[in-house]
Amino acid sequence: MKKTLLILLLVVVAASGQLFSDATGTTAHPLLKIGFGPRAAAMGNAYVGYSTDITALWWNAAGLNQLNTYEAMLSHHEWLRGIRDEYASIIWPQSPKNTIGFGLNFTSASGIEYWDENNEPGAGTDSLIMAYDAIFVGSFTRLLGERFAVGAGLKGVYENLYDVAGYGGGIDLSLHWKASPVFGLGLALQNIGIMTYPGIDPLMFPIQAQLGAALTFEDILHGVNLLTDVRVPLDNKVSVHAGAEVWPLEMLAARVGFQSGPQTLGQLNVTSGLTAGVGLKLDNYRIDYAIAPYAHLGLTHRLALVAAFGERPRYGGVIVKVIDAETNKPLAVHLKVDGVTRLDKDIDESGSWERKGIAPGKVSATASKEDYYASSGQAQVKAGQTAELVITLSKIPPGGIAGRVFDVKTNAPLLATISYEGPQDTKGEVETDKDGNYTVPALYRGKYTLHAEPKHSKYFPQDAEVAIEPAKDARKDFALLREKELIVFHNITFETGEARVLSDFYDVLNQIGQILVDNPSITVELGGHTDARPIKTPEFSGNVQLSQARVEAVREYLVHKFQLDEERLVAKGYGDSEPIASNETEEGMAKNRRVEFKVLTGIEYYHEIRNVEPDREE
Repeated sequence: MKKTLLILLLVVVAASGQLFSDATGTTAHPLLKIGFGPRAAAMGNAYVGYSTDITALWWNAAGLNQLNTYEAMLSHHEWLRGIRDEYASIIWPQSPKNTIGFGLNFTSASGIEYWDENNEPGAGTDSLIMAYDAIFVGSFTRLLGERFAVGAGLKGVYENLYDVAGYGGGIDLSLHWKASPVFGLGLALQNIGIMTYPGIDPLMFPIQAQLGAALTFEDILHGVNLLTDVRVPLDNKVSVHAGAEVWPLEMLAARVGFQSGPQTLGQLNVTSGLTAGVGLKLDNYRIDYAIAPYAHLGLTHRLALVAAFGERPRYGGVIVKVIDAETNKPLAVHLKVDGVTRLDKDIDESGSWERKGIAPGKVSATASKEDYYASSGQAQVKAGQTAELVITLSKIPPGGIAGRVFDVKTNAPLLATISYEGPQDTKGEVETDKDGNYTVPALYRGKYTLHAEPKHSKYFPQDAEVAIEPAKDARKDFALLREKELIVFHNITFETGEARVLSDFYDVLNQIGQILVDNPSITVELGGHTDARPIKTPEFSGNVQLSQARVEAVREYLVHKFQLDEERLVAKGYGDSEPIASNETEEGMAKNRRVEFKVLTGIEYYHEIRNVEPDREE
């Protein structure tokens, strides 16, 4: 049996606003025109420009970012002709700039008399039926800058009209601008969507645009709010809404309002546009009540409980200051920051870096600077506050150079002047003590050129390069050569009848090489000597040839090991022609088997190549 003529009537009954509309039924689900929450209802539903509590979820989602707490609401609406609304919602501020919210409304109408298509009442228990619908709302809000926010919402609708059900979905778009602490503006475009029922073409939701303004005076009594909205439905006439809220006590609010629609005042009377209500605030809870008369149709009542809890995550800031631990003056440093914000760059001589608009959380910073110990610190960024992190850097103690000046042959201490030059135009000189020791303290890091000038004129001066690290002392000894020095190395030996250098004696050869490196201006003779025992092999016809081969092997090792100029080393084999001990004993023959290191160039040659005139003690 087709059950019918009542379907459209049930749609009308489900929302009182449509009872009084001049619309022709081109839209579906007029309940979407009616806002939720007694606070807004008490002020004539003029709430788009204000929207400072959880009911903004319905009126203007962009206003939700004005809230600094989480909120939940339960509301009951005693409507006309046994129609009731049960509404629950919650908003969840996710961050300082983002808020999400969800709401669910359930509307029911019971005791409706049922008639069939033959205009006959239904039989038995089916003569009275119930219709109901549910509306789900979800929204997301984003704060752009400090005062301007945008919002978007999704709506899902289910409607059950006894044996016919409809489904629909739509979106809301909204803006809110808090132009000043006193003045706010809001714009909402609502109900952009369609509703579908079996057997008929989809119907549009009752699309409407609302523009609202609000004045807020927090310094009058405990707060005064003046609100006004203009509503432009596409399927109805423009309506004007106005309201006021006064808080004579911190816990008590009185509200009054007037609305020219959605009902047509001419069909009822002017008083049907009046609304009123009160609010009671106890700590984090608020109870709101609203009443609105509809002439001979009766009164409507709304009651809600709102609970606020928690706190919105809000942005904070951090400022990092870097100072010298001794002088407390700012330092230009390299700063690395990790945590809820990041940085890796140099900061200027102000020694300060600041960042605003960051989420609460930990910030760790490490400051580093040449010649200072690196240092780190942590700060906790809190919502609405700027955390200050002061990092003090301590200077790294300067490094230094210490050493000894001595005769390379006898190891006897020598008196000398040590001059030095290095970074940041550092230069100076120090004297050795009687033991040949010297110290150059408090040097910046870097490379230094040293010059050891012996007091005795028969010694060669010596140059060196030393790298200084902070808080570390480098050591540089100067082993000085005397003019025409002769150094005998008895501990360089070879296999009998052979000229190959044995690895056991590399350490001794390296000492010779270092002398040559430390004294780059000298030319030396490497003399090879043997004992008097005759030798004749296929390779060597006598001791002279054997000693020449041996000393040339030494020369080749030194040239390649220390990258020396070949012309600085003269190799000469003397055989057994210049003994220094008797060849009658093993001990004497051991002394005669030797390599001699003889300086060929004189001290005058050293000064000639340095273009320096000698002027020292004999």
